[in-house]
Amino acid sequence: MRLIANFQDHEFKDNGYNHVRNIVRGIVYNDNFEVAFVKCKSTDNFGQRDLYETPGGGVEKGEKFIDAFRREIKEEIGAEIDNIEEIGRVVDFYNLIYRKNNNHYYMAHITSINKPHWTEKEYTFFEGIEFMDIDRAIYEYEHSKDLPVNNIVRQRELPILKIAKRRIEKKKKTLR
Repeated sequence: MRLIANFQDHEFKDNGYNHVRNIVRGIVYNDNFEVAFVKCKSTDNFGQRDLYETPGGGVEKGEKFIDAFRREIKEEIGAEIDNIEEIGRVVDFYNLIYRKNNNHYYMAHITSINKPHWTEKEYTFFEGIEFMDIDRAIYEYEHSKDLPVNNIVRQRELPILKIAKRRIEKKKKTLR
């Protein structure tokens, strides 16, 4: 998967990293081309967080990335998907927990949606699922609160959202 960006964590002191996490994330959209986001609002070691995040999570040992993507989308937003396409990879760091993240982004169409399957921990972080137009999503990221974890997530996701916007606009045109 092609590398889109490589970002440093400028929010927390850099003490290096001691582990790498492979992550799959997605721009998943419904028939109206509205994109699904998980609304996160909580406080933890990173401080306060109040932001939208693309659905996704860690790839389990021995799991193929595409299978992990399908699983994560079903768990986090309860959706079945099709028309999966690669967007690209973003590397970033969480200095606070000594971690390098390899975020593999995909785009997919939602064929059906049911109840998400959140872990107990996710219930403390997630407020809900929200669908929004890609332009509103970009606006929400560009204007999210200036909080350490928000800033880390913003730098990681904005380039992907801008690529997704071009692809969504192209898909809309083919339907006209």
